[in-house]
Amino acid sequence: MATDIGIDLGSSKTVIFSSSKVVLELPNVVTVDSETWEPVYYGEKAKQTIGSTPESLVCVTPIERGVISDYDIAELMLKNYMQQAFLRLRSKEHLTALKLLFTQQNLV
Repeated sequence: MATDIGIDLGSSKTVIFSSSKVVLELPNVVTVDSETWEPVYYGEKAKQTIGSTPESLVCVTPIERGVISDYDIAELMLKNYMQQAFLRLRSKEHLTALKLLFTQQNLV
């Protein structure tokens, strides 16, 4: 049985809904390695590092003023948030759908 999913990708936070319930709500912040640009922290943990990161880390807000300013980081952040949300639901069906969604998106 399929469950409806809703994603509110706002300027300051992302909210993921399932069956009219909030499943996940996290700030749109990602801390990345300044050399490789690989994500180190997402969400609350990333937000806590704002202003206190060493030179090797940079805090990125991939969505600014309602516009996606960094597509690559926004995609990684959304994938991470969706994985967290679906793991909380602990549904094998959801995880399969999530894997299919990201696999199909990468093929385009």
